[in-house]
Order: sequence, then C-alpha cells, then structure tokens
Amino acid sequence: MNDILADKLAIRELVENWVLYRDAGDWERFATVWHPDGWMTATWFQGPATDFIEASRKLFDAGGNILHTLGGWTCDIVGNRAISQVKMTINQRAPLDGVLVDVVCFGRFYDFLEKRDGRWGIVRRQPIYEKDRLDPVLQPGFVPLEFLSLGNGCDRISWFFVILFFKLLFQQSLVFHPLIFLQNDIVRLCFG
Repeated sequence: MNDILADKLAIRELVENWVLYRDAGDWERFATVWHPDGWMTATWFQGPATDFIEASRKLFDAGGNILHTLGGWTCDIVGNRAISQVKMTINQRAPLDGVLVDVVCFGRFYDFLEKRDGRWGIVRRQPIYEKDRLDPVLQPGFVPLEFLSLGNGCDRISWFFVILFFKLLFQQSLVFHPLIFLQNDIVRLCFG
C-alpha cells in the first residue's frame, strides 16, 4: 500500500472514530483523535479540544442525546498536513418551550489535521452547517393546540403552517382513515 493511501485510510478511521467515541461517551479514546493543541468549533462550543471533551462529557452525563452520522468523504494531503471533508448529520432530542423536539443539522465537518511523530490528529474541526430541521416529538395521534398557538394568536407559528398541518392530516386520511376530533384543546387522531 502506498503512503498516500495509508494516510487516507488512517485519516478516515480517525474521522469515524471521532463520531463513535464521542457518541458512545468513550472519553479516553475520544481524546486520541486530537492533537494536544486541537481546537473545536460547534454551534454550542468554541475552544480547545480538551475543554470540548469535558463539556461533551458533562452534557452526556446530564442525559444530552446528540448523535452523529457520516456520509461521503474526501481528503487532500500535502506532506504532513491534510484537510478532510465529510458530509455529516447531527441529531439531537431536547425540550423546547416545554415541547420535546428532534433537531437535525445537515452539513460538513472540515478537519485540519497534522501527522506528528507518525500519528495523524485533528488540529482544528470546523463544521459547516447547511440546513436544519426541527420536528416536534409528539405522542402518535395527539397534537396539543398550544403548540400550534391557535389559542394565543399564532405568535409561534403562522397560519400557513397550521393549514399545511391540516392538509397533511387530510393526505394521511386518504391512507389511514383517521377520525379527527377536538377534546380538551388537543387534536386527536384515531386511526380505525
């Protein structure tokens, strides 16, 4: 195997390990993907990798539910430096204004790496966020009207989305034949 191919394989493994170690809470092994002067940038954190590892540990221990998946990957290597780019998706479940939501971020991880003493490590990770989603996690068949803000003047969501929501319900009714009724300010869907 030539040196470039071996280096690319090592870098790809390192990028995969970042996700696996972090999401599993394997903090000792997570630290091995970084060089000591590594730097992490994220939506919620900017700073040294050592501080990011500790912040991630605290979030994990508090029940934070953040999962990463990776897609297509490329890497450019010049000497002992490399830039890796990988498609990524970040999934998080958390409460927002009392409503449990799934947040999904789509983008790319740019990793700036160096080979020091024969070992590749991340010097800087810079995510590029391209698109986000926010979806309520609701009990199947139940949508609280307060989430749609119908009772308080639609300050959180426009009528467009309310109409879109009910159009979606109608489309689903063509397949599932639900009965839709209002009870205690909750839209209930009964699939019979």
